[in-house]
Amino acid sequence: MFPIKVPLIFQNKSLILLLAARISTIIAFQMLTVAVGWQIYSYTQMPFYLVLVGLVQFLPMFLLALVVGYVADRYDKKLIICFSQIVESIGIFLFAFESHNRWIIKEGILVNIFIIGIANSFQSPSIQSLLSNVVSKEISQR
Repeated sequence: MFPIKVPLIFQNKSLILLLAARISTIIAFQMLTVAVGWQIYSYTQMPFYLVLVGLVQFLPMFLLALVVGYVADRYDKKLIICFSQIVESIGIFLFAFESHNRWIIKEGILVNIFIIGIANSFQSPSIQSLLSNVVSKEISQR
């Protein structure tokens, strides 16, 4: 039998956990986008509100690009990611709670998605810049 040689980069447990967190965060945000789109379309029966959902998700990233870059460079990235995840979780919980109790209105959906978009815009640069802290220089230069 030939021994299987695992590349050095896959032996880094922190890197594997960071990549798993990034992938699951991206998948969860995409699932939220589909669920919100489905919810608002079933509520309004107007495709225009699907466009508004996409715009409301994109606007925080566009408007806060300079601010979130500054914050990601100046403050603790782990703290920013944790706080962003908490805000996103609260927003998703509120969306589910309002939907379950049938208290949901289209403006409430858009405001909630805007808040989740703000949290996501702070989270993205912080989680992307963590990669350089996890991978050593010897591994990244190969």
